[in-house]
Amino acid sequence: MRHQDARRSGVMPESEPVRYEDRAMDGATAHGPIIGTVDEAAALLRPTDPRLRILMLADDAHPADAVRDHIRSIKQHSRHRVTVVNPICYRKGWVIGSLDYDVILIHYSICILFDYYLPAAIAAAVQGFPGPKIQIIQDECRWVDRMTRRMAGLGIDAVFSSLTPENIRRTYHHEHVAGLRFVSGLPGYISNRLREVDTPPLAGRPFDLVYRGRPLPIWLGRFGQEKAGIGLQAVRMAEHYGLNVDCDTREEARVYGAKWNDLLTRGRAALATEGGATVFDFDGTIEESVNEYRRRHPRAGDDEIWDAVVRPHEGNVVHKTITPRVFEAIMCRTALVMYPGDYRGVLQPWEHYIPLERDGSNEAKVVKWLKDDSYLAQLTERAYRRVADDPALQFANYVQALDSVANRVLAEREPSSMGRGTLWTRLAGFPSVRDCLSGVECRLSDLENVHTPSGKAFSDFKGSRIGRRIKQAHAILAILFSGRIPTSSTRSETPKE
Repeated sequence: MRHQDARRSGVMPESEPVRYEDRAMDGATAHGPIIGTVDEAAALLRPTDPRLRILMLADDAHPADAVRDHIRSIKQHSRHRVTVVNPICYRKGWVIGSLDYDVILIHYSICILFDYYLPAAIAAAVQGFPGPKIQIIQDECRWVDRMTRRMAGLGIDAVFSSLTPENIRRTYHHEHVAGLRFVSGLPGYISNRLREVDTPPLAGRPFDLVYRGRPLPIWLGRFGQEKAGIGLQAVRMAEHYGLNVDCDTREEARVYGAKWNDLLTRGRAALATEGGATVFDFDGTIEESVNEYRRRHPRAGDDEIWDAVVRPHEGNVVHKTITPRVFEAIMCRTALVMYPGDYRGVLQPWEHYIPLERDGSNEAKVVKWLKDDSYLAQLTERAYRRVADDPALQFANYVQALDSVANRVLAEREPSSMGRGTLWTRLAGFPSVRDCLSGVECRLSDLENVHTPSGKAFSDFKGSRIGRRIKQAHAILAILFSGRIPTSSTRSETPKE
């Protein structure tokens, strides 16, 4: 109850996280999560690290380009061999059990809480997988307690989060995830696809402003309402100042894929806000209370509900971040009109975007600069150079961090758990297979007791070819019985000729 009361008030018990680079390589810590950043993790990758086989569970049929870019970029930039399986389509556990991998990576497009995304058969196979498991997660403001229990149940070893290190500490304080390795990053980065987008000149674009956005549920705080608020403000500006806009906040007006790119390149400028939330609903009670209030007061609006239910929780965790849609607009060389914010330190007002005050006090100034082609061209060029030229904002750097963490968590495992061999684990479980292996072992034992004409047993010929073969055969049998195939680190223990 102490943790529950603390997180609702927004005051968390003080406990210093263990720094990423300070973690002992041989185990976890009971003092809290191990927190690092993408840049720190990427710097730890060594040229001598072995190349691994990674199974990535991901929804590669997702309609949003940002999601598919994320998945494709991991495959494109990883030094490891990455195989993508979509568990929404392939719902049988044998997808994992019949193949040979070192690491399982669960992409954020697969929500591990729901059977639709992670069917029971595949979840069981993930849980039984003997190697390391890494999860990429976003939208961390919801179902936090359930998510951490599920992480522990699946045996997740490392988590790539879109929260800042401070907010990781505030959010993941649960005992059952103490010692997990958390890596703090952004929700998206610059992909190869974005560098290849055709960008028509600003002067020929038909709209002054374009936008698609929707509000978050009110139980995630006031901040989430800005996504709809800025769109409605732009519509009022258009009516007052005669702007030509294509701005819509209705769910049915959302566009994806080629239509989204087309919308961005038809606007001289695009609206955007920071992503995130200012209320984290750890145990689901805030959402339940909001739904109950709506049932009892069907005519209540969001302002009334926030004041009656959400207000005490406002600010328990304040998460604000730059979003992939901001990067997409910049790479389309479309100017940005945004509410002032930190944007994770990436963008600065007037240097990279036009700030629009929430109270509308500078709308006339914003409209003036929107009509200035020369100013917009300089603004978009500065923003483009800011994100396109920064190595830390490229997917290559993010994937290098993933590669490094995959190698680190595998190295931290005991040698006996480093084998791939899920298939062998299953085979060794069949009685007929084990009976066959037992028969071979008996024959080997008989062979060891056979004596030569000189009276010496074969097993006594330690340096002989037959003696080494017998020893190798025993080692292979031990491997097959355990259901493990040795990795490069364990193969060296097998006797050589």
